[in-house]
Amino acid sequence: MSFENPTDLRLGLKGRISGRDYRIAGRIVLGTEEAGETYYWNEFHLVTDSGEEATLVYEVGEEG
Repeated sequence: MSFENPTDLRLGLKGRISGRDYRIAGRIVLGTEEAGETYYWNEFHLVTDSGEEATLVYEVGEEG
């Protein structure tokens, strides 16, 4: 397993989602084990200038 970021998203990057401007404030790699297999995904913590928060999840699916 690699903790490398598999996306072009980086801390501090700004963007608009659903009409709101967000900044990437954090990233975490999480994992779980199911039926003997371990699955990993990345979660990006997003914040607005007014303090609203959101989570953006990146996960590789069965088709890549």
